[in-house]
Amino acid sequence: MKKVVFRLFVAGFAFLALSCEKDVEPTNTLALSELEKNNYIKAFIDNQEVNLTGKLPLADILFNAYIQSENTLRMQRLDTANPNITFDLVVENVNYPALNLPTTVTYTADSLNRPSLAMFYYDSLGNVFSNNILDPNSFSLTISSAEQDLVIGSFEGTLYNQSQDSIAVSNGLYRIKIKKYD
Repeated sequence: MKKVVFRLFVAGFAFLALSCEKDVEPTNTLALSELEKNNYIKAFIDNQEVNLTGKLPLADILFNAYIQSENTLRMQRLDTANPNITFDLVVENVNYPALNLPTTVTYTADSLNRPSLAMFYYDSLGNVFSNNILDPNSFSLTISSAEQDLVIGSFEGTLYNQSQDSIAVSNGLYRIKIKKYD
């Protein structure tokens, strides 16, 4: 009887020991956390600094991605205190792996043959501002570096809402880790 109880005790202890997960620290924790912390889209909007570092928890891999089948690069960040404030940068018809850097993109109606930019800024009041398709040179985005999954660059220009109210965007910078899809 003592042997049975002892075996049950040992089996129970072994079960508990094996079922507990050991916290394994990755060897590059600092590098990963620094990379994540340093993902941002920031700019001065009408001379007010906006620095967006938040991301949509479950949709981040879709909103910060290069989709090769569509030749589309998309980058997005939102305000961690007010998720209504968002930058959304979309470059269509771009062959990301073969970019000649630096490259500057504006809106073009010929998006089948040339890269074209769609830039959106959502403010705290729910207003949506975007680049003006009637004036393609009013807003530009430059991709300075595209090493592996990290895209770095700048942007500037004027964005408009539906009422044609405008905001001036200056000293825009971004650094976004993206996911690549076929």
